[in-house]
Amino acid sequence: MRKRSNTALAGAALAAAILSPIAARADTAKDYNLFVLGDMTVHSSDTEGRVAVKGAASLNSYSVGATAPSGTTNLVVGGNLVAHGGSTKGSTIVGGTTDYQNWSTAGLQPHGTALPVDFAAETTRLDWLTTYLAGLTPTGVAAIPYSGQYSLTGAVSGLNIFDISGATLASTNTFTINLTQPGSTILINVDGTADSFSNAGITINGGTASNVLWNFSNATTLSFSGINLLGSVLAPYADYQGGWGQLNGELIVKSFSDARGATQINNENPFSGNLLGLQAPTGLQNVLVASVPEPATWAMMIAGFGMIGAVLRRRRALGQVA
Repeated sequence: MRKRSNTALAGAALAAAILSPIAARADTAKDYNLFVLGDMTVHSSDTEGRVAVKGAASLNSYSVGATAPSGTTNLVVGGNLVAHGGSTKGSTIVGGTTDYQNWSTAGLQPHGTALPVDFAAETTRLDWLTTYLAGLTPTGVAAIPYSGQYSLTGAVSGLNIFDISGATLASTNTFTINLTQPGSTILINVDGTADSFSNAGITINGGTASNVLWNFSNATTLSFSGINLLGSVLAPYADYQGGWGQLNGELIVKSFSDARGATQINNENPFSGNLLGLQAPTGLQNVLVASVPEPATWAMMIAGFGMIGAVLRRRRALGQVA
């Protein structure tokens, strides 16, 4: 997994703070149960909370927002929406055309209603965020007591950070997370470009799914199958391909489909830490204590803009326009 120098990271944070004023005035990814930076195509199941899709959405036999407040906008689609045989609780805002069949349009707002999400700004911020988090120094080391078993013990009061191998994760059948300090959170950085987690049991001791964030910073494909995944997932470069199972937390991906089976996304355990909302250097220092020095020189700013440029070039190379 790639690492970044603290100087470059601090500069990146400063650059992100300069780039983010618009996003700060709008909904961000952390406000949604499912946040998609490209297209969404599904044929069954549901997302219990709010859903935002930057591109087009094709929702078939699907429901949105069952446990979200009825007075909020629970479905946001930047492109065209095809909605057949399902339902949305609350309001819907669509930037493109709509095709409804056997789906109530009661909450559909008039065409031209402003989107509550600045998707371009969020794309830039999330690209920076996943790279930043992947470069943080681990606070602990995973234990593998037996083949196929993985154990993480977070002993730090605050943020606990672990690096794990995507290849090892794919072969894991038992995953245990131990949080020994009240109110602490855990960041799990997973390497690999084609990541999956299947047919495994997950246990969290001393916390809940709300205390866990999985960061797949290099993944271009991602799937969870035969699993009840506990924790939120940040994977802004990944095409999520589904898998029969559940996800308890927030999911942020490049695209979302059920090509490998349906995934039900539950709304009871949004991430309790503030990592998903980081936009400014002060926020980073509050969370990470001494991990990042105060950005005080032009050299740091230049390094930060360099990282932002590299991230944007990477996204263009993957076929995404920020």
